[in-house]
Amino acid sequence: LTRTGGVIRRVRDELIDDRTLSHARAAVLTREFLGKQSNSDRASSYAIDELYGLGQHDTERFIRRVGQLDAESLRSVARQYLQNPVAVILSSDPLPDELLDAAADSLAAGPDK
Repeated sequence: LTRTGGVIRRVRDELIDDRTLSHARAAVLTREFLGKQSNSDRASSYAIDELYGLGQHDTERFIRRVGQLDAESLRSVARQYLQNPVAVILSSDPLPDELLDAAADSLAAGPDK
C-alpha cells in the first residue's frame, strides 16, 4: 500500500517524464491487445461494450485516447479522481491480523503519509 500511495502522489503532484509515460502507454496497450487475442475474447469485450452503451468502436477509441495522452492531461485526471484513494483487500483465505493492522494503519495515515 505504501508503494501504491507513492505512485498516486507522484502522478497527482508531478508531471510524469516522457519515458515513464511511454512505458505506461505500452503496458496499458499490451494488456489491451493480449486480452483480445481470441475471437472469444473480442466477442466478449464487444458484447460488454454494447451492454454498457459504449458502442462497438470503444476499443478503437480507447487505443487512440491512450496514444494521445500527455503528462499534463494525466496529472489533471489524477488530481480530479485520485483525491481520496481507497484500498480494498480481497482474499478467499483469512489474512493474518498483522497484515490487516498494517493495512489499516497505512489507510489511517492518509494518502500523503
